[in-house]
Amino acid sequence: LFLVVVQIPTLLTGHMTYVDIGWPAGIVFLSYHAFIASERNKILLSLALLVHGGRMFLGALVVFFPYIWNEDLPRYRYAKQRWTNQMKNIINTNSKKSSSSSWWLKQQQETLVQ
Repeated sequence: LFLVVVQIPTLLTGHMTYVDIGWPAGIVFLSYHAFIASERNKILLSLALLVHGGRMFLGALVVFFPYIWNEDLPRYRYAKQRWTNQMKNIINTNSKKSSSSSWWLKQQQETLVQ
């Protein structure tokens, strides 16, 4: 689920905002799995997960519609700025390699951590 909802769109678009849709979608998926595989006494847990994840998932779907962004959310822009500054300190300034050329890989790592 996370690969399809977050990793691939982040790689293709360069926007990490898909994490804010994929994370609650994962909770909804967990609630579904818990409900299907649960015994009678665990149904309340699966319903609590569904309410919690469903509320966030529906909110993310409504807030982020139509899912096309000109730029990332401020927290992700700041993360890119921090990464670029760190890379400038590491990479020799005389090098032709851009300090943000590895940002796509850092995005994948950051979305997996979240």
